[in-house]
Amino acid sequence: MGIGSAYAKFIAECYAKNEHKKLNEIVATGLVFNIAVSSVVVLLTAVSGKWVIGILKIPQAYHGEAVFALLGAVVVFSLSQVSGVFSSVVIGLQRMDLGNKISIAVSIANTAGTILVLESGFGIRGLVVNFAITALLTGLSNLYATVKLLPSFSIGVSEISFETFKMLFSYGIKIQASNISSLMNLQTQKVFLGYFMNMSAVTFYELGSKVSNTARSLPMLLFSAVTPASSELYSQSDTGRLNKLYLKGSKYLYSITIPMAVFLFFDAGLIMTSWMGKGYESSTLVIQFLVTGYFFNLLTGLATSMARGTGDVVYEMKSSILILALNIPLSIILINKIGLMGALIAASGTIIIGSIYYMILFHRHVIKLPVVPFVTDMSFKPLIFSMISCGGVWLLNKLIGDSLGTGRIGGIVVLTVDCLTFGLIYCSLILKTDYLEKGDLLMIMEHLGILNRKVQGSNSH
Repeated sequence: MGIGSAYAKFIAECYAKNEHKKLNEIVATGLVFNIAVSSVVVLLTAVSGKWVIGILKIPQAYHGEAVFALLGAVVVFSLSQVSGVFSSVVIGLQRMDLGNKISIAVSIANTAGTILVLESGFGIRGLVVNFAITALLTGLSNLYATVKLLPSFSIGVSEISFETFKMLFSYGIKIQASNISSLMNLQTQKVFLGYFMNMSAVTFYELGSKVSNTARSLPMLLFSAVTPASSELYSQSDTGRLNKLYLKGSKYLYSITIPMAVFLFFDAGLIMTSWMGKGYESSTLVIQFLVTGYFFNLLTGLATSMARGTGDVVYEMKSSILILALNIPLSIILINKIGLMGALIAASGTIIIGSIYYMILFHRHVIKLPVVPFVTDMSFKPLIFSMISCGGVWLLNKLIGDSLGTGRIGGIVVLTVDCLTFGLIYCSLILKTDYLEKGDLLMIMEHLGILNRKVQGSNSH
């Protein structure tokens, strides 16, 4: 509900200061707030679901399924938000190892459930129920982890505090504005493509965006530990280590994000052929445009997570609102003028503008480093090495031609060879330079696992 990041931030600070009573107040107050808001959202969706589906111009024959899917999605989202209070405890205590185990276990259960539902022919309704069960399992697992990690943990009426709520809300409302803007930005193109064009355009966009969003989610895994780590360092006024965390962390972020974006842009056509077969050239364009925009957005990820830890969240809010304010009018104008291409230009262009704006604000007001030299220094070698790696892949493809097969199976084989070749060339080049200094990885792990050792030695608290 927006204040989820507040939980992790303040829980990390309370745990570092051994303020267990305050920690219990944060969890109890947040839980009550999330339950109340989630209940209102579910009720509003139940009342207005048919009206919303009508606006989206979904064929009448599918209205029942669409209303069920919409309401089910909101219920699943609400369950996730309520249980998110407990996952914030795991994150705030920086037990990412435990959080990852829960995520992996639940993901396996979700995958098995999805296969079972589809094979049994339960369709969309079955998928929604499966997602709801998965959200419930996640919440129960995180609640169990919270109880085990915090022997002093308790939830009661006495722990609910209005002062704590004001503290969480003041911080969280800014992040909520950013989250709402980001959610609207992700859906804007699909809504307007469906309204001004047709569902075929939405399908091509959706397929391409699935690839882009999946790739985008991988580097984001690096950010989960940054907010509580930076929150603790900030509470200790350790500016020096905060700056080191940003500088060293950025190297790893850029060294991973840039080659991923370049490879996806280069092999987007092959990815779509391997996945869906021929005839999805429009989805290839979607991948290439969105990957470009998401690349810029990902480069702000570490900065955003650190700013959340230090409480400087107003810049994230400004950036997200700017993207939304530009995206909606540009999408309407450009989709009407040039169709799908207009949607891609609006989506990618506004993300790039908003991301650059955020980096300028963060570097000017938080980290106090000149942004252009910093970005240039961080991105130059990974970008050059990525382009060289693409050149090697292109040359290999020219040499082998169609010898590895054609069609979807052949595409999968070639894509695998391309990925291995690209990775081998890129890693060989980046590791032979001084871009990643010896000991950097250990330093990053020390920062991001700074509370881990304390949790393991919690008896000393």
